[in-house]
Amino acid sequence: MADNDDWNDAARDAARDDYAPRRSASPRGATPPRRERSPARNDDREFRRERSPPRGDSFRGRPAPGSDNPNPGNNLHISGLSLKTTEQDLEDVFAKYGKLNKVQVMYDPHTREPRGFAFVTFDNNTDAEAAVEGANGVEILGRSITVAKARRGRARTPTPGRYCGPPKKDDLPPRGYGGYGPPGGYAVCQVEWEEKHLVRDSASAEHITFRMVLAAVAQLTSTGVIADNLAIASGLVKRAAASGAKALFLPEATDFIAPSPSVGALTRSAQARSFVPDLCKEAKQSNIWVSVGVHEAPAEESGDKERCYNTQVLIDNEGKVRESYRKLHLFDVDIKGGLTILESNTTIPGKAIPRVHPSPIGALGLQTCYDIRFPEPSLSLRRQGAQILTFPSAFTVRTGAAHWEVLLRARALDTQSYVLAAAQVGAHEGTKRVSYGHAMIVDPWGSIVAQCSDMQPYKPTLCFANIDLDALTSMRTEMPLWNQRRTDVYPEL
Repeated sequence: MADNDDWNDAARDAARDDYAPRRSASPRGATPPRRERSPARNDDREFRRERSPPRGDSFRGRPAPGSDNPNPGNNLHISGLSLKTTEQDLEDVFAKYGKLNKVQVMYDPHTREPRGFAFVTFDNNTDAEAAVEGANGVEILGRSITVAKARRGRARTPTPGRYCGPPKKDDLPPRGYGGYGPPGGYAVCQVEWEEKHLVRDSASAEHITFRMVLAAVAQLTSTGVIADNLAIASGLVKRAAASGAKALFLPEATDFIAPSPSVGALTRSAQARSFVPDLCKEAKQSNIWVSVGVHEAPAEESGDKERCYNTQVLIDNEGKVRESYRKLHLFDVDIKGGLTILESNTTIPGKAIPRVHPSPIGALGLQTCYDIRFPEPSLSLRRQGAQILTFPSAFTVRTGAAHWEVLLRARALDTQSYVLAAAQVGAHEGTKRVSYGHAMIVDPWGSIVAQCSDMQPYKPTLCFANIDLDALTSMRTEMPLWNQRRTDVYPEL
């Protein structure tokens, strides 16, 4: 389709609208009279009410239900795009669902850089519905895209991590933690990393070098079928490697989530015993490190045939198991209102904090899920030299909504480390469990720098972030918390 800037201009206008003072036009077509205090002018109250038309459901001016500017249903918003995605790439994917009226990749109106999303308009609603159903999760240039009905034709949301309002003079925030980006440095998983973290060699426009090392964190929904879970995990390994990640972090219980009475038998099944070896082969083939949470059967001589260990396994890019960690703290809770879980019925607690292990993205300290509520292991790992803490998890919805993000950011701040938290999400078939999701990466400043989508229906997905160890070192030097600890007053962990 021919290039045109209609939507880009609309995005620019929308940004200006968002930052412009909110003034309503006079209904009489002229400058409104000054508001004066006059008890006799009862009709002035009516006049003022007419001057303030409804603005929809938020101060941003989005159309309210039933407004004059709704999405007619044939306009789709496509997110999660690689910054290298072209309109032709999108046409190739969406043309099979019906006649296309317009395809437009969105660009920043000031920098002219791609914004990582696009609009696709179909000739009719039926074709658009088919595209939403069929194209969600399709990969374009190694990225899994998200397709949803657009709220309107013009883009109003600023690009995450980039300022899209009217130009400002010399007021950009400084580089480093808490710098560029929305409040708290937040960026969702659809935000692309390519252009932001790549530099071109001046001698060759084709030569590209990385400033940082890319890590991937996964979000998925395990079931009681181990073969299906292995296929999903293997697919995520391939996707992460294709995107340039040097390490992938999978959630707790990636191998299976099943009713409690089945855990012992499933853990000792042939499929469960081959899960890690099969994933080792995939890691080697894809040349990527993989961390995965699995069920580990105890030694036969233990005599415990009903329980297992909740274990995190670290696999290198040669397919070798480098480290394993057995979860220390078990989720035994009985919360008023119905949440009763006794993990100790099916799980044997570990007895040791693992040693910190080097990896291509930094020194890793392994923990699992409920361990995050106890700061002592994180502090111990930090003392050993950990730069990155991992928390593969399967938080419940109730505890996750209340505490998940807070705990992850707290551990990052406590230790001035990156926190990588893969997560289970959604309802697990055959059980009463529903997991919270919200897999994310938190930097040492406590900012969320990547997070997986929470859009339903849930699909296996990844989020990416570059691990900047130089910035981590600078932060620890500039704010030397570790050297300021009063171990003369309280014990060192």
